[in-house]
Amino acid sequence: MELNVVDLNHYKFKKAQKEEDPYHNLYYKNKKQRLDFEEEEIKILLDFFDECTEFLKKGEIGLIEQNELELVDNDRKFIAEYQRIKRLIEYNVEIHKEYVMLDYEDVSFLFSEIQVHNFSLDNEIEQKRLQKYRTIMEKLDKILAYDEKPFI
Repeated sequence: MELNVVDLNHYKFKKAQKEEDPYHNLYYKNKKQRLDFEEEEIKILLDFFDECTEFLKKGEIGLIEQNELELVDNDRKFIAEYQRIKRLIEYNVEIHKEYVMLDYEDVSFLFSEIQVHNFSLDNEIEQKRLQKYRTIMEKLDKILAYDEKPFI
């Protein structure tokens, strides 16, 4: 009888462990990532956040006129996320001066937003736009690559 209780407890423990950590292969998910940015790259990133925020705020007026309130809420969430990451970067620059510490999810968000913001159907135009962010993207790509194989 005791053997069955032990097995049941072991089963419950394993099940709870799987539910707690669904990304067990991604062990550094909640860990802060160190990004060594130069001053120019930090200025480019801060300008990127300002540019994206202005773009979304300009589009907000048209969406409100068209009664697309769900899209307005979505844009406001993106603006809040841009401002949060911008404040994190500014705060890290004040403290560390040489590097920035960001969560893995923030790095992933930043990488995808730079890609989406500079997307174009014409490959040459897209490459020209991404050239400005090339070194930043390479640094973000190193962190996002699980097995050291870059995405770019």
